[in-house]
Amino acid sequence: MEIWHLRYFVAVAEEGTIARAAERLHMAASPLSRRIRDLEKELGAALFFRRHHHLDLTPRGAELLPRACDVLARFDAIAGSAAPARMTVGIAPDVSGPARDLVLSAIGDACPGVEVVLSPAHTGPLLSAIRAGDVDLAVAHGPIHERGIDAILLERRPTYVVVGRGTAFGARSSVRLSELADLAFASIDSTAAPALYGRLDETLRAAGVHRRAAVADSNFAGVAQLVAAGQAFTFSTRDTGTTARLLRDEDVVFLEVDGGGDLSTYATWSTSRTASDPRLRDAITAIRRAVDGAVSPS
Repeated sequence: MEIWHLRYFVAVAEEGTIARAAERLHMAASPLSRRIRDLEKELGAALFFRRHHHLDLTPRGAELLPRACDVLARFDAIAGSAAPARMTVGIAPDVSGPARDLVLSAIGDACPGVEVVLSPAHTGPLLSAIRAGDVDLAVAHGPIHERGIDAILLERRPTYVVVGRGTAFGARSSVRLSELADLAFASIDSTAAPALYGRLDETLRAAGVHRRAAVADSNFAGVAQLVAAGQAFTFSTRDTGTTARLLRDEDVVFLEVDGGGDLSTYATWSTSRTASDPRLRDAITAIRRAVDGAVSPS
């Protein structure tokens, strides 16, 4: 048995499917499946119940998992002791300055001497990077309901409907979503934050808003152009983030949404990493204390 056998086993146990574990490990699914079967053959016992599109631990697998995690934690601690003190922190585009600074300040206080390297990306790719171990911690937008990923709410900021001043809503101060049925909703590609855009899409459809104008890649400027031209509307915070900065340069109005709405921001990390990385544990504890000590996270 090699150390990578245990790493593969833990990844499959935490992800629940071969496909997601393979993505996390940056390998193809078929070789990973074979390695798991090789491990089962060597141990003389099945480690997983193989159900439709999901794997559940057998009693033998459940017994092995904490032991495997402990071995990996000890191994990674030995490997990490010789590595330079560095922490990679992912950050999403619309994260506010106060949320970013809270996290960086907490890490600096808890982990003196650790170099913090920022890795900007959208929420979806950041969560994938956390699962793969490429990012230690990320500041990303919710909702966060990823298996194997834990999170601390940092703040909630109100969001507004943004429309061109020349539209029928240009003189308004608020709007109901159902009134926007004749306009398209403009956004970047939903893969940037699948859970966020999925929830938003459900809300819009329930209000009778079905038209969409998805702009390729991360073209926030393209979204702003569509909105300012009166061809679409979008959602944005008023005072912070990439989208808000671009929209403020255009002839648009920010409308309160009847029923409200907000953009939530979280500090996120891999649950399994905390067992093997004391610096990450210290950083998370410091972030939690900073949030609890704030007068208001919003």
